[in-house]
Amino acid sequence: MPDAAWKAFERWVAKETGGLRRGPDVRKKDGGGNTDIILSGWAIECKKLGRPSWSDICKAVAQAETNADSMADIAVAVVSKKNQPYKKCMVIMSWEQFIVIQRIVNSLDASEAATQLLLDRVGSSEQRQHDGLDPE
Repeated sequence: MPDAAWKAFERWVAKETGGLRRGPDVRKKDGGGNTDIILSGWAIECKKLGRPSWSDICKAVAQAETNADSMADIAVAVVSKKNQPYKKCMVIMSWEQFIVIQRIVNSLDASEAATQLLLDRVGSSEQRQHDGLDPE
């Protein structure tokens, strides 16, 4: 039986972020929901949609915010359009979350080191794709 596209997308997001795909465990004991990806400090909700609308995107971000384990978690929705390469997905967050992250990044003295780390990450990701290790 072929794997559902949304499950494969969740696994890819988990692998790329260093998190774990939660799987079928979608409810907390108190009746609330869980995020799709288990990753400390983050509340990540994954959506693979045929025709993503503004409403779909807002609902996905709200779901990530609602399902966050802590107020300190960064809530994001990772949205991909069906039949598009995973790397074309969008990471969406609220303005408030963006401003917090932007202020943290601006306060870092090690911006050159961070830039090099990002460049190294992109390079290794492109190499994995070239080697056929990343699905498109």
